[in-house]
Order: sequence, then C-alpha cells, then structure tokens
Amino acid sequence: MLFQILFQKITLVLGFVALGGSIANAAGTSCSKYIVESAGDELSFNNYLFQDFRSLSGSSAGPKAPGTNDGVVIAAYEAATSSPKVPTTAMKSYFQGIPRTWLVSSWNRMNSPVPMQNQPANAFIDYDPTTPYSQDTMLSITTSRGTNGIQTAGELQSVFSLNYGSIRFQSRVTGAPGACAGMFLYKDDTHESDFEFLTRDGSSYVHMTNQPGNENGIPVPGATTNLSLIYPYSEWTNYRLDWSPGMTRYFVNGEIVANKTVNVSPLPMYWMMNMWSDGTSWPGVMAVGNSARLDIRWLQIVYNNTNTLPADGNVICVVE
Repeated sequence: MLFQILFQKITLVLGFVALGGSIANAAGTSCSKYIVESAGDELSFNNYLFQDFRSLSGSSAGPKAPGTNDGVVIAAYEAATSSPKVPTTAMKSYFQGIPRTWLVSSWNRMNSPVPMQNQPANAFIDYDPTTPYSQDTMLSITTSRGTNGIQTAGELQSVFSLNYGSIRFQSRVTGAPGACAGMFLYKDDTHESDFEFLTRDGSSYVHMTNQPGNENGIPVPGATTNLSLIYPYSEWTNYRLDWSPGMTRYFVNGEIVANKTVNVSPLPMYWMMNMWSDGTSWPGVMAVGNSARLDIRWLQIVYNNTNTLPADGNVICVVE
C-alpha cells in the first residue's frame, strides 16, 4: 500500500526480498525508516534484512533424492574460499552477492561432560529431506555425536550488532534427544533473550528466556516462559522476538505468547542461531551415532545498530 500523508508510507510484507541495509520499495525509493507494530506499540528502526533460503537450488540443479546435501558451507563462501560441497550457481551467487552477514563459530568446549566442537561444516544450505525430490532449500545447522564420543555443533552469529530490533523466522527442529536449538539475541550470559528448543522435550515445548533465568539455582521470577505448543516444533512454525527499551515480546505463529520486563538488555546484542549439545543437564546426553538439526526457511530482521545515524528522508516502510 502506498499513500501520502505528510510522508510517503509503504507497507512491506514477508516475501519482499531485501538483502540488507537501505532497500528500494516498489516506487523505486529507498526506505528511510521501518515501522513495526508490536502489541499496540509502534517501534521505529533504521535497518532491514531479509534472507530467503527456500529456493536456492537453481533451475539446472535437477531433482535430488531426499536428504541429498548439495549445499554450500556458508563459512567457505563468505570467506571466498573453496568449499568441500559442490553448490549450484544459484546458491553460489546468493551468498557471494550480498554483504557478509554471518560469522561462523569454531570454538570448543572440551571439558564438558560430552566434549563439544563447533564446526563450520555444520551450517550449510540443504535440500528439504522430508519432501521427496524437492527443490525446496533451507539453511540447516546440525549437531551429531561421533563414535569418538565428541559432539560436533554449529553456530552462526550476525556480523552486526542490534541496538533493539524485531526478528522473525520460520524454523523447525528435528532429530534425536540430547540437543538444544537456539535462536536468540546475545551479548553475554546476563544480556540474552532466546527461543530454545530441546529435543528431549518431544517437540512439545518452546523455552523463552531473558537471561539469566536462574540465579544461584533459584528461578528468576518472570524471566522464563515455557510454552506447550499446539503444533510440534518439528513442523514449520513462525516465531518472532521484539526487543525494545524495557520490553521483550515473544510471538508464535503471529500470536503474542510472552511479554517480559525482567532482564531486558539495555546493551547492543548479536543475533545467534545454533544447534548443540555438551552432555550437561540442559540439552541432555545424545547417544553415540545420533544427530539433530535446526532448519530455517527465512529470516527477517528490522533493527537499529550502533553505527547507524538517524535516518534522513521521508519514506516510511511499515513491516507486517
């Protein structure tokens, strides 16, 4: 919708594909501000990012058998180095054609009950293994426990920090018990707001916390909401996290499910996505030879950052 009041106002709906920074709307004009309606509050941001991982196979890829990993290791492409996978042209051009968005973790936790290693190869573009001969692609982050007893894990961190924002994504979590999938804002253990999914929960719960959720072993009142889902998180589900001064709001499939005023970070944070296990009580212990995965179809982030000056111009884009 495009109309004039005292400014030009444009509505952006999901599927308006923008790859970061200032974007051009249907009228060919760059947006100077992005407005998000959050439970009656109007939130204003300067930056917009939308990454669509659903159709990166390219018309020349041909049909693929279920679970065929013909994707690109994100770390390899963003570093412009060779990849152990063989990507299609569409995948290659997608990741080389946008500003670098993600840092890929390689830190280890070898002194945990189950030694854990983050590996760049555990984050990649894959075909949907649940749809036979599908051309649908997705971002996948995996964790598995090898016969050597080591748990490999995957983690991505945004290159930019957010100084408040609205983050939306469509994801699913599948696999063996003993793993944790996280989609969250993070600076440190006392400045963190997260969606977490435990495979030991049997696809029934999403855990939403403004960390710390516990202090000296005692739960912090109002910090955590454990929601029993109507549909299992192993099915594609839409999630949203709005972070504004003094408030975080959590949404599932468009419905607000938690308002939190406890432990709301006043400091810039990064957007993180991970799939991991270290054998501690939170994720549990994964059996040797088993694995689990976090799949993401798309990700939308509307945000301010510490390096962005107030927007000039009069084109206001409403994100719905």
